[in-house]
This record gives sequence, structure tokens and C-alpha cells, in this order.
Amino acid sequence: MNKVYLLIVSFFIGAIGISQITYQATNYATAGYSMKQSRTTLNMAAFDFATTGTNYVWDFSSLQKEENKVEKVLSGSNSGYQAAFIGQCILNGGNPITCNSTWNDYSDQARLLADSIDAQVFTIYDVTTIMSFNGNDLVANVQGAKVDDTSGNRIPITSEYTDKDTVYNFPLSFGNTFTCHGTWEIDMNPVGFDVRVIANYDRNYEVDGWGSLITPYKYHSDVLRVRTQIDEIDSAYLNGFPFATERIMVQYSWFDLNYGLPVMEALGQINNNIEEINAVTYLDSTNYSSIKEKQALTFKVFPNPAQEFITISSSENIKFTTIRILTMDGKEVLRSQANNSNINIFSLDKGTYLIGLYDENNVVGMKKFTKN
Repeated sequence: MNKVYLLIVSFFIGAIGISQITYQATNYATAGYSMKQSRTTLNMAAFDFATTGTNYVWDFSSLQKEENKVEKVLSGSNSGYQAAFIGQCILNGGNPITCNSTWNDYSDQARLLADSIDAQVFTIYDVTTIMSFNGNDLVANVQGAKVDDTSGNRIPITSEYTDKDTVYNFPLSFGNTFTCHGTWEIDMNPVGFDVRVIANYDRNYEVDGWGSLITPYKYHSDVLRVRTQIDEIDSAYLNGFPFATERIMVQYSWFDLNYGLPVMEALGQINNNIEEINAVTYLDSTNYSSIKEKQALTFKVFPNPAQEFITISSSENIKFTTIRILTMDGKEVLRSQANNSNINIFSLDKGTYLIGLYDENNVVGMKKFTKN
């Protein structure tokens, strides 16, 4: 009986060490939250974004830095669209009290989607989604945008979703799937353009993987991966003439319980059944400013596979203080100082490991190697 009991206990202890996380609505960002990020569009074809699995290691440590930014979650009152929404609501027959109350219900938070979009006959600025929590659902309620009128004044315009878009249905746990439909319309006639744009789309997402994530900035030991596909038909009416465009967008998002927004996102589209990622954002510091500092950080580990020793050879632009060797599920098994480039791995069990270069607690490079 004691042997059976110990076997059961050992099984559950082992299972706990490799079990996936569950991301709750309370883990997600609220108004006032901000995250430092890097964004890149460089060499996207060199990375495999689609492959996933359980207890999987996504290694994107060689992503380059192209620009940095701070992603902010705004309050409804700081979104720049409160007055426009209430004003349009009143013009459409609502009373000020009801319109203000509706805005408050709709605007727990706001996210800037794009600084600007070229729409050929005009440019749309500050494209923003206004959202609220409805129980465990994060729901998109209002789409905001700004356009320059015929006098050059930048005017905010809002559109209430006729079909509310549930961006996420929490909690997020491996295997979850969700589908919803969203519809919104923006009318440019009030600012002097005889243009109406109507967006209709289906959002489908699946929590399709869990494991660990390596970026140029950090090793995330426990993440969930969500794949979202949006099938959209945009209808535009220009001077009364209809036009329609179809597009399929894809987004991969990695969630870490320690952060209120995805710690990495890969964005792209699907054309002729071929998926193409064209931009990635990931959690990062924003302490670089020159092109030289944006170059990819590289180092080599040899021999690989190895039996007794491995040697690290790094480029001069890598600054690190500590070398750490981790199992594939993120457990540290060996640590060395940066001045020791030859590391004795004789005591390690045979298998595949991660070797990381760290500046304090931040990873500046990560590679796999095999111990024979």
C-alpha cells in the first residue's frame, strides 16, 4: 500500500511540474496598464510560428529589433472618443444621461490598434477599439477613428458595434475554442467624404499549445498560445458605389500569468491557403536607441552534441553576467559566471537542454544543445 501511495504522489508531483497554466480574466490588463515592447518585420520567413504542442518550447531568441514602443491600455475617458460617442448618440435621438451611461458601460478600457491607415481617398488615424468586461468576456463595443475634414481639422468618429465582438472568453486553458461574429460601420459623410465602411467578420480562436517561450528579452517558463483567425468582408460605399474586399487575418498570442497583455504576438494573413506572418511584437525593455543596438545578438555553442564540456563563443555586442543551463521545461540545472566560457556538463543526464546568457534576470540569448 505504501509503495502504491508513493507512486501516486510521485506521479502528481511530476504532473504539477509540467502542467499548463490557465489564464483568467483577472490576469488580463485593466485601464492604466502598460507594457514595453519591441516590434519587428525583419526576416519573418526564417521562423516557424505555426508549430505548436503540449510542453512545447517556442524559440524566437534570434528575432531582431526594428522599433520599440509602449503598449498602453487606456481608460474610456482617456481614449479621445468619449465626447464623440456621446455627441453622436444624442444626434441619433438619445438623451445625454442615457448616452453617457451607455458609454460608461462600454468603456472599461481602450486599445490603440493602428496609428494610421491609408484608405486611398483619406487617411484614418488613431484607430482604437473601446472594450468592456461582460462577466468573463472581453467585448469590443465601439470602434473609434479620426479623419481630417475638408478644412484639415482632425475629427473623431465612433461606431457602435451592431454585433458585439468577444475578443476573449476567459478563462483561457489548453484546448479551449471560441467563435463569434463582429459588425461595425463608420460613416465619413459628417466630415465631408461620401464614404461608408462596413466591417463584417468571424473571429475563431483556439488555445492550441502550452509550454515555454524564448524571446530576445526573456525566457518565459509557462505560457499559453492562442491562435486567432479572422475572416473579414469589408464593404465600402464611395459616392454611392459599392466595393467589397475579403481578407483572412491570423494572429498568434502567447500569454504569461505575470503579464496583463500577451508577451508576444505574431500578426499576418492567409492568401491562397498560405499563411504569412509579417510582424511580431514582444515584451522588451526600451533602452536601445541606435541601429547598432538593434542588431541580432548571436552566440555559438560547441561541440553540439557534447559529452563533457561545451564552449561558448559570443559576439562583442552581447553583454551578460551569468550563464544558465535549463531543462526543456525551464528548470535550472547548472549556473556559471560570464567569464567562464568552458562549462563542464559531465554531470548532466543525457538529453536536450537550453543554455541561456543573462544580464541580471533578463535573457539576452538562448540556444539548445544536446548532451550525449
